[in-house]
Amino acid sequence: MTANANSPVALVVGEDRYTRFVARSMLEPDDFQIVEADHADSALALFQQAQPDIVLLADMDAIATCARLRALPGGDRVPILMITDLDTERMMERAFEAGVNDLITKPLRRSALRHVVRRLLRTAQLEEALARGKKEWEATFDAVSDLIVLTDMQGRIVRCNLAAIARVGATFQNLIGQNIGPILFGYSGEGLSGLSPAPGEIELPRLGGWFDASHFLVRLASGEPGYVHIFRDVSEQRRAQLALRQSESRYRSLFEDSPMPLWEEDFSAVKRQMDELRRAGVADFRAYLTDHPAVVAAMMDSTVVLDVNRAALELYGASDKEHLLGGVSAVLGDETIPVFRDELIALAEGRLEFASEGVNYSLSGKRIDIFLRLSVVRGFEATWEKVLVAIEDITERKRLQAQMLAEQKLVDLGALAAGVAHEINSPLQVITGACDGILNRLDHFTSKPETLRKRIESIKRNGWRCAEIARALLTYARSPAGQTEPTPLNGLVHDTLLLIEHQLLSWSNIAVATDLSPDLPPLTCDRNQISQAIINLLTNARDAMPDGGEIVIRTGFAPESGRLRLQVSDNGVGIPPAARAKIFDPFFTTKVLGKGTGLGLSIVNGIVRGHGGAIEVESGEGSGTTFTILLPADGAAPAPLTALVSVSPPVGRFDDTALPVNTVYALPVKEGTL
Repeated sequence: MTANANSPVALVVGEDRYTRFVARSMLEPDDFQIVEADHADSALALFQQAQPDIVLLADMDAIATCARLRALPGGDRVPILMITDLDTERMMERAFEAGVNDLITKPLRRSALRHVVRRLLRTAQLEEALARGKKEWEATFDAVSDLIVLTDMQGRIVRCNLAAIARVGATFQNLIGQNIGPILFGYSGEGLSGLSPAPGEIELPRLGGWFDASHFLVRLASGEPGYVHIFRDVSEQRRAQLALRQSESRYRSLFEDSPMPLWEEDFSAVKRQMDELRRAGVADFRAYLTDHPAVVAAMMDSTVVLDVNRAALELYGASDKEHLLGGVSAVLGDETIPVFRDELIALAEGRLEFASEGVNYSLSGKRIDIFLRLSVVRGFEATWEKVLVAIEDITERKRLQAQMLAEQKLVDLGALAAGVAHEINSPLQVITGACDGILNRLDHFTSKPETLRKRIESIKRNGWRCAEIARALLTYARSPAGQTEPTPLNGLVHDTLLLIEHQLLSWSNIAVATDLSPDLPPLTCDRNQISQAIINLLTNARDAMPDGGEIVIRTGFAPESGRLRLQVSDNGVGIPPAARAKIFDPFFTTKVLGKGTGLGLSIVNGIVRGHGGAIEVESGEGSGTTFTILLPADGAAPAPLTALVSVSPPVGRFDDTALPVNTVYALPVKEGTL
């Protein structure tokens, strides 16, 4: 046998050995594998064993053998060729009825036999492929979740898939032949009069939902024209779209009708620019954006204003939205550029919300003090395509705050004047007493050089003490409101304590200590306002310790955030949990009637926010309170800081004592107890 393992197998059945030999000799050259059986019983056994691709029947009872083969598993798929001496019409009818695929008469001719065998094999392969394709198509047809229904031109159902059967709630047998109208569309009558051939969404109450319907003309298996109807359930999408439209409508209504000016902006271009900077190696965006104002300006220009509400139009004096949709730069001034930079830094650091005070300008050029809140809209965290900016006009509040601070300053100056008069009186008594002693000794010629030097040094030291107190008072009184300048934070703490030293002396049961970090970067601030904040926090701490205690003032620097830290701590009664959320509200106080106005902490909060900072509070009932003020420092890294300190021995309760006005010694700030 010359055939290989992949060659087709032919089973030749017949009692006549010569016929089998002829068939084998004709097919083997074509690489057929030939197996032979000399009677029907052995043929059945070989059929199951060899699983032939074709059977050639040449026995006397070929028709009966064919019927028996067809009854075997897989026998219905194998082509059977009958080799016969007769080809009468009656015999051919019986053969085909038994399952014979074709007949060939003796004597066998090689070309004819090979042609018939090849044709039968190709036909069998084609039928097998068609059967396999039909099964695959039917499996796919039934696996599709869309409802698929085939009808004739009169609307009678010819076929439908499992999804349609399940949705309708009927059996396949019950649906076949039924009209599609009552079954799917819920109307009675014949035909497709209720069906629009145009595709689109349609409600099918009979099926309880909305469907995207498609209808196609096809030719049915019968050869007649018909329709294939495909229904995709879009009820959930439709409900989601409806909910989205309602949500968008509510959002639009809230957006437009909000009394607060709102801007809807697109920061996606800014996001792309920041991603490019990250890929280029930028890690510290705070330092980078501070050092590259041109990049900040470019990001500002790439910010797109999507929409503004009516309140924004009124605030900025715009008659039409188009006047503000050109970009944010139309309302920004030089004072707001740092605030926009801080917005970018917050976004770069992963903070999707930001709040700060700033300055805007109306389209007519009017200055507007604002408090803005920026937040990336939920769902757009990855792209920043939608950012909501709420603007609060605090111009009048700032004016009232400035007026309040000015009035408070006058009150403080009155209180400080009395304290300064008392504080200066002590060194003046020392000076006059020392002078009287010197004059007396000169009159009696009893003065020794060493004694004279000590008295003169005492006069000098106390004179500088008076001068330093006067300098601190003049600095506080003369500093214009709203003027900012780089200021050493430790020096500011020193001056503030110097001014209220007399008041501190009256707190006989309270100790005040300092813990000031050296080498802090400078703070650009309104020194009067920061002094006022320190005084208010000290007063608040004193009132929290009716039985005495200790107040500690600490300074420090957080390099990761670039912020200076100023803390005022006490070990007093603490703040009740219910009151902590309200302590910065104007006129809120936990003190008894007549002991407080409730404005102290509100003023402190306003001062800190006005400087772009934040204030935090930690407190526990009976365990004291710590207020922490965080303020943006100048520059990216600490720089050496000096304070006014004396080279002579300390006098009074301060470690940092008096120096002549306008004299600065490059000595670090000391720490100590007041």
